Amino acid sequence: MSKPKSKSTKALFAPIEDARRKRMDWIAIADAVTELKNAPVTRTTFSTREEFWEAAAAASGYTRNALQRMATTVVRIREIEQANKESIKKCLSRRKWSDDILLEALDHFPKAEIFARIHRLEPAEAWQLLERMQTEKFSVIRLKEILRDISNTVPRTQQFSQPGAGKAVVNERFAMIDAHKSEIYADDAVNIYFRRYRFPLVSADAVALSCNEDGGIEFIDAFQIVSSISKKSDEGFRDLVSGIDFKTSFFRHVWLFLADPADMDTDQFNPPIERLSRAVDELGISRLGIVTISDDAEFRVLRRPKGNDKPARYQNALTEVMRQGVPDFGVV
Repeated sequence: MSKPKSKSTKALFAPIEDARRKRMDWIAIADAVTELKNAPVTRTTFSTREEFWEAAAAASGYTRNALQRMATTVVRIREIEQANKESIKKCLSRRKWSDDILLEALDHFPKAEIFARIHRLEPAEAWQLLERMQTEKFSVIRLKEILRDISNTVPRTQQFSQPGAGKAVVNERFAMIDAHKSEIYADDAVNIYFRRYRFPLVSADAVALSCNEDGGIEFIDAFQIVSSISKKSDEGFRDLVSGIDFKTSFFRHVWLFLADPADMDTDQFNPPIERLSRAVDELGISRLGIVTISDDAEFRVLRRPKGNDKPARYQNALTEVMRQGVPDFGVV
């Protein structure tokens, strides 16, 4: 993890300096990080968003993942509050209404994060829980159990459907990636396209694009969904590693989504994540990132890719994307 390199950089992160050691309020940390991320000076100080997050993590004492989760949770809770004021007033009738009343009621970061997930799955259950939390004590462990129970009962297609997407049911794996985009990418100006682009020499289940203000494509990343690996021999594992190695020669980064983590401990998913990591390290495949979903429905970044330089066959992927067009950025 890099350290702030100059006095000016250190001054930039003064609002969150040693935040973990000082036990700063997590909402204040989230707001400060969001403000810093969007500040014009950040673009001139750091060449990439990744550099910004590494420096923010070094300054605050929190991991990049923790900082991003805090910032994302604050945004989600505020969106819930804005869209459900009457329900919240009913649940929190003992409290005087004020902005951020929901954040204040939930208080701790882990509880707020879990509540946001419960609300996404079952809003009615969330309101009942919120009302009970005013008179009963709920530990984080207990809330996780409630989330796990709801996750096991709500149909998975409902769990990962996207509001406003124009479809009743969205492929759950793709929706999961899109819902947690902010935990993968530091830059909000990244669009993920599922099965939109086709490449003649390489495959990608999804493609992530970022464009600059002039309409030029800054980078192209690929996502590969892995549900299981053949248990008959090591051939499936070798094919996976070989495929990753080949794919990383076309895209800036390649993200592997282990869609069914429960299979990782069974014969269906023969190689554990440690073996895969050792293999790609041995081969020097630095462009690989790995994400998965834990048993309690938590999205996790297990491995982040390194480097932002373009690989040997990147121009092939870029040419094909430009040929097919990027309508969201006006590149058609």
